[in-house]
Amino acid sequence: MIATPRSSGELSQLVRECAVRGERIAIRGGATHSRPWHSSGASCVIVTTGLDRVVDHQPENLVIEVEAGIRFAVLQRTLAEYRQRVPLDPSPASKEDDATLGGILSANRFGPRRLRFGTARDWVIGTWLVRADGAEVHSGGKVVKNVQGYDLSKLYLGARGAFGVLTRVALKLDTQPEAQRWIQARFASY
Repeated sequence: MIATPRSSGELSQLVRECAVRGERIAIRGGATHSRPWHSSGASCVIVTTGLDRVVDHQPENLVIEVEAGIRFAVLQRTLAEYRQRVPLDPSPASKEDDATLGGILSANRFGPRRLRFGTARDWVIGTWLVRADGAEVHSGGKVVKNVQGYDLSKLYLGARGAFGVLTRVALKLDTQPEAQRWIQARFASY
């Protein structure tokens, strides 16, 4: 069975039903960095691309809350209208249009901008996920200065779905620079 839930409630119900039947679940976003689900022995495949909405954007506070199935390129284009961005470069340009935010965070993908901006852990301030039993849990918040309890969001990033399926994410944002250039040089020898 392959399902594309459109809300965290639908996803929670689907996971709960699969758990009751004892079915193995595979999670798939944009499939840019995942192994083929059929080789995992999963009988239930959850495609997260149906969870693709902006829940709350506060441009003046440089904070956004989005569903995890949103395509990273779509998120960046949406933020560009406000001269903002998420300063990650997680995948080759050829795959960027397909990669989902949840997949990027679950795989902890990052590129050379890490040297300047850090990893995804530095930009995520809150997470919502559905556990293997179908329960919906939340960690962190929607404000940058949130020091209440343990920040389990850091634990979920890079876990490849081991703790559950990411459904929503709250992120800090960065302003876009006036100009950007990519410089590449080739040398005959080192």
